[in-house]
Amino acid sequence: MGRGRGPESTTARAALDLLLLLRFPASPEAAFAARHAVGGLSPYLEAQVLADAQLLVSELVSNAVRHAGLSCRDGIELCLRASPTALMVEVADRGRGFGERRPPHHGPAEPGFEDPSGWGLFLVEQLASSWGITEGTEVRVWFELRPGARLATERDVEAIQV
Repeated sequence: MGRGRGPESTTARAALDLLLLLRFPASPEAAFAARHAVGGLSPYLEAQVLADAQLLVSELVSNAVRHAGLSCRDGIELCLRASPTALMVEVADRGRGFGERRPPHHGPAEPGFEDPSGWGLFLVEQLASSWGITEGTEVRVWFELRPGARLATERDVEAIQV
């Protein structure tokens, strides 16, 4: 008999829970940096979930930079939580909020085909399993994508522990 590990250890899979919390300066580079940070999770997310998350994070961070009235010294927070069943993403800032521009409960109107802007919340509405806006001392736009993180292989778990 060989010294193999046995079939259960080579195919072992564990639930993977991820938390990513970052703060970016409210600058034109923030959307790129946030998209790149989400892209770093590619080993742990299904390809379509990753692509959708990158797109929506870019849109929401861009919205914060363009519409929140923030200075470059202000921050934009990105919080991403992934489990095997869902990916939850929140983008928050301490800007001026939506006020009268808040989208109706049924979602934002579809921008015109040739409109260069106005697509952010519309895309969130189209791609996310659920989403919402909370306003208080900060404005927080959140969305959820399903499924979430892939189940980790034994190799993934070992890499995380190093």
